[in-house]
Amino acid sequence: MTEEIITRKVKTILSALLRLEPEEIEPECELSADLGADSLELTEFVMALEEEFEVDISDEDAEDILTVQDTITWLMDNVDD
Repeated sequence: MTEEIITRKVKTILSALLRLEPEEIEPECELSADLGADSLELTEFVMALEEEFEVDISDEDAEDILTVQDTITWLMDNVDD
């Protein structure tokens, strides 16, 4: 899966979950500080990623995903084509 496809899907999930326009979501945005995600929304985000990309994200990995780019990078490293 290409980075462009992953980025588009991540933005779609975040925009639906946080009620934001995809254009507001940039790779450098922090999920909590910049996009306003609370702990419940972060948990829902991880669950949505697991479902969309058919992956298991450990609690340790989830704690390291702080930005949109962190999310994209993790998925690029862990999603099978």
